[in-house]
Amino acid sequence: MLEPFYNPSSVLSEPLASMTIALLLENKTYFDPKNPTTKKPSRYEHILKIFGREYFLFEQGGQSAIRRDRKGLGLLMEARNIIQGSVGDCYFMSAIAGVVEHYPELIYRLFVLDRNPASIYGIRLFIDGMWETVITDACFPINQYGHFLFAKPHNLEIWVMLLEKAWAKIYGSYENIHAGFNDEGLTALTGAPCEQLLSDADGTLEKLKIYLKKGYIVSTSASDMIGQMSEREQEQMGIFSGHAYSVLKIESDLTFRDKKITLVRIRNPWGSKEWKGDWSFNSPLWTSDLRDRLNYNRNPNDGSFFMSMSDFLVYFYRITVCYVSLGKVHSHIKLESDRTHSVMVAFTVKTRGDYFISLYQENRRKYQQSSNYKLSKSRLFLARSVGGHIEAIASKACMSENLHL
Repeated sequence: MLEPFYNPSSVLSEPLASMTIALLLENKTYFDPKNPTTKKPSRYEHILKIFGREYFLFEQGGQSAIRRDRKGLGLLMEARNIIQGSVGDCYFMSAIAGVVEHYPELIYRLFVLDRNPASIYGIRLFIDGMWETVITDACFPINQYGHFLFAKPHNLEIWVMLLEKAWAKIYGSYENIHAGFNDEGLTALTGAPCEQLLSDADGTLEKLKIYLKKGYIVSTSASDMIGQMSEREQEQMGIFSGHAYSVLKIESDLTFRDKKITLVRIRNPWGSKEWKGDWSFNSPLWTSDLRDRLNYNRNPNDGSFFMSMSDFLVYFYRITVCYVSLGKVHSHIKLESDRTHSVMVAFTVKTRGDYFISLYQENRRKYQQSSNYKLSKSRLFLARSVGGHIEAIASKACMSENLHL
C-alpha cells in the first residue's frame, strides 16, 4: 500500500468518521477518556471555557501578517506561534518549528479534521514506521490559576497544543515525552528519515549548505561546552544546554571589513532568549548594508538570531538533517524476527530516484514503566540482483529505534 509521503490521509479513517458523525447528530461535544496524564497538579478544561470565546485551529492574521515573505499556508502558521510549556520537549517543539519554517503544508495535512462543533480532532503522526491517527479533544491541562501547563496558545489558535497533546497521548503522559533528540520529532511529523552529523566532522559545512539548498530540515543542539556552564552563564550568552534549535539558513557570500564571512541563522523554539554574542541583533558588528541584505533591520523577537559559522562550530555540536521532500511516497510492511533468523524482503525499483530504506523498532517511550523492554541490535543489508548474482550495495547496524539506508 502506497501513501503520499507528504499527506498521510486525505479522508477520515472509519473510527474517526463514525465518532464524528455520531457526535454531530447528537449535538454533543467530544471528551477524550484517554487524555494523556501528568503528575503536575492540574485539571483538564475545554478550550472554550478557558478562552471564554471562540477559538481557532489556525488563526490567520495577527503577527503572521507582518511577515511579508510568508504566503499561502505560511500565513496560518509560523515558528513564532510555537510557545513551549513546562515539559522538556524542546526537541519536539523545535521539530515543529523546522517543519513550519520550510513546509507549513506538511503540518496542515497532519490535521484530519478542522475546527468543528463536536471538538473532535484526528492528528496523523508517523509512529514506529507507520502513519497513525490520534483521536483527541479540545481539552487541555491547566493549573489552579487557570494557566496552561504545557504548550501555550498563540492568540486564540491551538494547533501547536493539539500536536503536543497527540504526541503525549501516544506515550501515555506528558512526562513520557520529556527529553529527546530532534530527529524523533521530525520523523514523527514528516515520515522522513534523519541523519546525525557532528559539527567538527570534515565536510559538515558543505553538507549543510547542500542540505539547506535542497530544502531539507536542519536542527542542532548545544555542545558540551555549554553544558559545563552555569545557568547564569548560559543566560548571559543566550545559548542553553539540553535544548534543540532550528538551523534556518547559511549566508556565505558576505563581506565584512574586506574579509569573507559566513553567518548562520538559527532559531530557539522558545520564541525568545536569543544568542547575545557577535552578530546577535544588537551586536556592534552589523553594518547597514549587511542588515539590509539579510533583512535584519527589525528585531523579529521570535527566537531567531545570526551567529558566525566559527561560533556555531564551537557552541553547537550535534546536527540533525531531515530528508523531507514533497512528492515522495511511503510504503511499509510489518515484520517479526528473532535473534537467530533474518528476514528478507524483495522489491522492484521501476523508476530512478532517491530512495530510503528504513527499519523501525517500537519506541522505548511506550515502555518507560517497564524494565523488560530492550531494543535489539539491528542490521540493514541492501543488495541487488544482477544477472542472477547478488551484489551488495550498503549496510548499517546499530542499537537504535531506527536505521536508514
